[in-house]
Amino acid sequence: MQMQEQDCGASICQSGAKLVSPSLPAAALLGGSCQLLRRGKPGDPPVEWTAKGWNRRLVCQWLSGTKDEQESCACVWAACFCPAVGIDWPLTSGHELLWEESLDSKSLHTPLTALQQEQIRQLSHKRLQRMPVQYVLGEWDFQDLTLKMRPPVFIPRPETEDLVSLVVEEEFQKCENSALSFPVAVPHPVILEIGCGSGAIALSLLCKLPQSRVIAMDKEEAAVDLTRENAHRLQLQERIHIIHQDVSHSSAKQLLLWGPIDVIVSNPPYIFHEDMASLDAEILRYEDLDALDGGDDGMRVIKTILALAPSLLKASGNVFLEVDPRHPNMVEHWLQVHPDLQLTLRATHKDFSGNGLYILENHMIC
Repeated sequence: MQMQEQDCGASICQSGAKLVSPSLPAAALLGGSCQLLRRGKPGDPPVEWTAKGWNRRLVCQWLSGTKDEQESCACVWAACFCPAVGIDWPLTSGHELLWEESLDSKSLHTPLTALQQEQIRQLSHKRLQRMPVQYVLGEWDFQDLTLKMRPPVFIPRPETEDLVSLVVEEEFQKCENSALSFPVAVPHPVILEIGCGSGAIALSLLCKLPQSRVIAMDKEEAAVDLTRENAHRLQLQERIHIIHQDVSHSSAKQLLLWGPIDVIVSNPPYIFHEDMASLDAEILRYEDLDALDGGDDGMRVIKTILALAPSLLKASGNVFLEVDPRHPNMVEHWLQVHPDLQLTLRATHKDFSGNGLYILENHMIC
C-alpha cells in the first residue's frame, strides 16, 4: 500500500480503493474491529489492555465500516501522519485527534461538520509539527484522572502509573502489618513529591489515599502553576501544598511544615546525558529537557534526593524512585560509600517498559 501526502485535508491513497470523502462519519474514519487503545508517550503503538477504569479518552471503540471504507480511511489518516515526516504509529495520532471531535456513539455515526473538519485539520497541523498529542489536545489521562497538559511541562508516561501503584500498595501493606485491632487502619501518610510536573503522581496519590496529604515541589514555575491548576480542577487543593523550589536548594525545615515525611516519591531526571540526543523529536522540541537529563551518570538529582531524605523521613519512612534499569546497582554502591545516610535499598521492581522502580528504607533512629 503506497501513500502520497499532499496535506492533511487532501491526502491520497493509492490502494485500489476509492478516495475517501471527508464527510464520512467518524466511525468509518476510526476503522473496524473493537479494541482498546491505551495512551502512552508520543509515538507509542496501540496496546491491548483490560478495561481497568480508563475513561473515555483511554478507550476508543473502533466502530464498523466496510472493508473498503476501513482500508481507504486508514490510508487517508496514515497519510496525514506518515513515516515520511517521522511520526511513528501514524494511525494512533489520527485516532486520538478524531476522537477528540467525536466523543459519543451517536456522533461517531454522523458525518463530521465543517467546523469539526477544520478543528481536526488544525490539530493535525500541530501534530505534523511534531508536537506531542498530549500538548495538541491540551489534556491527558493518568491513572483515573484527566489532567491539563501544556508545553514545556513534562508529560507523564504510562509506566509511571506503576510507581503510583507501588506506593499505594506499600502504604496499605504497612497498615495491615501494624494493625493490632479492628478495624484495620487507613493509610494517612504525609507524602513529598520531588519534581511534580503536571501533578500526575501527587494528585493520583491523593485520590488513591484519601487520608493522605502531599507536598509537591518543582523548580519550574510552569510546572508549579500546572500542578496547582490540576489540583483545583480535581478539587484536591486543600490537601496539597505546592512549592516552587529546586530540591538542591532545599532544607529540611522548609519541607517539614506537616512534620516528618512518611513517603518521598519522585520520577526524577534519570536519562544519561549521552542518551539525550537520541530522544524523539517530540521530546527534544517541546518538553522541558531539565526534567529528563540526569547528568553524566543519570544520578545528578537522585543523589540530591537521597542526601536530603534522612533529614525528612520518619523512622522506617520510604523513598520511591523511578530510575534507569542501570541505576539500582549504582545506587546501592553509592549508599555503601555514604553509610551515614542510613538508607537501605529494600526492593527493586520493573515497570512494564523495563525501567527500574525502587524502594529505599530509612533506618535512622529518631
